[in-house]
Amino acid sequence: MKDARCHFDLPLNVKTAKDRQEVETRITILKGYINVDLEPLKLANKHLLGLLYYYIGQLDESYDTFKSILDEDPTNLNALANLVHVCRGILSTKEAVEYENIRKQVFAKTDELIKARFKAEHAYALAFEIYHSVHELRRYHESNDMYDKCLTETAGKSEIQIERGTWMMCKIWNFKKLFNRNNLKEQDPSKNLKMYDHIMDLLLQIQQNVPENSTLAALAWANFGYFFWKKPCMTSHKPGCDDMSGIEMPSIIKGTEMEKYYDDPRSCFERALKIRENKEVLELYGSWLLHKTDFDTAVNKFSRSIALDCSDSNYYSYCKRAECLSIKCQRAIAPDKRIKAAESSVDIIHDLELAVKDFELVVRVNPTAYAYRQLGHCFLLLSKGGNDKRIRAKALAAYQKGLACLDGEKDSTLHFKHAECLKALGEDTQARASMQRSVENQNPQSTFDKDIQTLMKWYIELYKHGSTEIIPEAAFWFKMAFSKYKCETFKKLTLRLIRRDTDFFLKLFGCLWKDASPQLEEFISDVLKDIEDRLSHSHLHQFLSSSRWTGFDTSAKEIKNPGAMRPRNKKGYDYDFFIVHSSRDQNWVKFSLLYHLEIIRNFKGLIDIRDFKPGKTILENIEEAIRHSYKVILYITGNFTESDWCNHEAQTAISRALTKREKGSIIPIREGMTTVPNFLSNLTNICIEGVIPETDLEKLVQALDE
Repeated sequence: MKDARCHFDLPLNVKTAKDRQEVETRITILKGYINVDLEPLKLANKHLLGLLYYYIGQLDESYDTFKSILDEDPTNLNALANLVHVCRGILSTKEAVEYENIRKQVFAKTDELIKARFKAEHAYALAFEIYHSVHELRRYHESNDMYDKCLTETAGKSEIQIERGTWMMCKIWNFKKLFNRNNLKEQDPSKNLKMYDHIMDLLLQIQQNVPENSTLAALAWANFGYFFWKKPCMTSHKPGCDDMSGIEMPSIIKGTEMEKYYDDPRSCFERALKIRENKEVLELYGSWLLHKTDFDTAVNKFSRSIALDCSDSNYYSYCKRAECLSIKCQRAIAPDKRIKAAESSVDIIHDLELAVKDFELVVRVNPTAYAYRQLGHCFLLLSKGGNDKRIRAKALAAYQKGLACLDGEKDSTLHFKHAECLKALGEDTQARASMQRSVENQNPQSTFDKDIQTLMKWYIELYKHGSTEIIPEAAFWFKMAFSKYKCETFKKLTLRLIRRDTDFFLKLFGCLWKDASPQLEEFISDVLKDIEDRLSHSHLHQFLSSSRWTGFDTSAKEIKNPGAMRPRNKKGYDYDFFIVHSSRDQNWVKFSLLYHLEIIRNFKGLIDIRDFKPGKTILENIEEAIRHSYKVILYITGNFTESDWCNHEAQTAISRALTKREKGSIIPIREGMTTVPNFLSNLTNICIEGVIPETDLEKLVQALDE
């Protein structure tokens, strides 16, 4: 990255902020940050505040903020450069020239320290987030590279150890974001260990060079506790696990005072609190206590942090306190699935109401899918005190807002909780669709199997009530889950579920067998061997001998016919869309895409295996389908590109669009890295990896409505 002249030249996260509200919430947070205990960061936060004012059009506030920095530090190069930019923005050209001349004079006479501060303020701004994005990780690395230059240029200046220590702590904060477990999974383990060693080195330097009673010393001890807890290569980070030992100690720690604390994070946190009761110290300590399931003590630590700063800028403490209370109440309610009518119920309801209040503050300041999911969960727990549909509706609204916050990210837990809430409100079809989305969004080798377990239970209930047509649909989701979960975990789950209804699973396995991969065949065979001795008659053997499990006819009968359903389009077309796809991809089209668009979103679709009319040629059916459909969806996969029929249908659709000059009538959905045919390359497509991200799903719905 080239050296920036001012903050406005930096590739900041703010330039990609999605809306004004996100910038305004960060302004509120920054106003709290200006009063931080670390003096060198006060001006750095003011620069960011002036920058954000500028981006939302409050140019007078931006001007005043940068002027106030000059009042405190007349040689601040960033304040002078930023004022030049703002003055040009308000067309005060003469003043801009005046500040530019002053900046040049200061720069010509300045020493290495002022230049280092100039870069450090840029490094701090570079790592600041308006909204979370996994694609912005490079900024943390670039920020740390800039801090390294600052530290190199000021090496040996003992009179600014607090300032240098602050820059080191900022580097550690960047590392902490990179150290997040979700980000580490994709990195080389050796890089993780190298990063960990670097963090240990920085903390030791801070500890050795700053006064023992300073805020930085307290933060160093607290961060030692955090990183002694969050060791690299740990096997588990589930709440309540106790796996602090057994990880090889970094060589840089051996022989130092910190060696004896390596397996004792609590002592590090306690030592930090004795030095200074700081917000970050309390937050780190509380997070570790939450991990240890010491909920009451964790709540105490987060409450003490809130007492130090009850403003919106301390939203993290509010969030963690609410999380502690939510988990604590969940465990108290779980046995009966309802709040007991006992003395403890008063405490549970009080804790849940406080958690709701905290999460409502959090989503106002930092609206994320996670925060809305937690808020919805608290509402759902509160509703278990009675049949209050109003509270359940609030839970449903929170989950819906959480789904709207997903920006290409997967959150299977949010879909799972959303499904539970819909089920509680009696919205069975919607609940099933949301649970299906949870299974779709699972990561490979997942161990969280509650979603597929619940979904199969719901299918079994439908089957027992005579809905035998759901077997192919259930088989599709079972097969998808098989590809998502660890084999041993999934086998144990399957054996538990079979006890509920053996007949259902025998039919489901029969449906799966004809298209099963060798791995799935082996899995089904192993499961059947385990249950064969429990069958009291020859039911299984009769089933096996029936055409070697030819299964069911999965053509069109299991796809619900829209019948008299009215199309949503207002253009007079009989159908809202026609899906062009390869027959090899029909299961995903039928049970995921078509199900969601027709059953959940109430569109009226047209699909070949259900709606093509007998007696007409395929070409006639294709042309009629395109002529009577408002939009044409192309599901482009490797199978699609190899199919002559798919290519013909796509070209016919394009021909109609060109003839009628209809823009946006063709919507391509591309699977993974599939190469799009040349004649479709000029169309913007939705790219998916086995599942349509929530934001792209909304884009698809909007495209169908336009």
